[in-house]
Amino acid sequence: MHEVTLPESLFIRLQKLAVPLVDKPADVIERVVSHYETSGPEARLGASSASKAAVAFPEAEIEERSPRERGVVVSIDGHVIRAVSVKEMYQETMKYVLDSGHSKRLHDLMPFSTSSDRYLIADRPIHPNGKEFFVPVKCGKYFMEAHKSYKTGIDHLSRLVEKMGLKLKYLG
Repeated sequence: MHEVTLPESLFIRLQKLAVPLVDKPADVIERVVSHYETSGPEARLGASSASKAAVAFPEAEIEERSPRERGVVVSIDGHVIRAVSVKEMYQETMKYVLDSGHSKRLHDLMPFSTSSDRYLIADRPIHPNGKEFFVPVKCGKYFMEAHKSYKTGIDHLSRLVEKMGLKLKYLG
């Protein structure tokens, strides 16, 4: 085992990439190095035309993401949410929805299904097919199913907030 000393500014940047109370510094460094190794030489040398297009058209970038790639930034009616997982994105979204007075709109949509077999959000963590939520996220008195890729999670969340009269925008 090796010991590494980091400048405070770098340690703070690493903390922003960590899952609180779960990740150790080595976990974050491992993810960063893995991302670097799999990102390809064009990403390491600077912005390619593909990445420039992804910045201009963020919805194009989400199509190319690895399903388990960490981190997402979305905006709901101008409120920016940064999350390191689908689960955290759902937690932060529900906190915003409930804290900003939209609970009645949300309650009127319960349960909100994404298919005949699955709910996105319900008042108990059971899908319409009787199976328990695989990755339940408790939000107030509701439960969300977070077992999905970023693309699917953002798509489902977008449909939910749209039904509530809000607008979700994918920022990266």
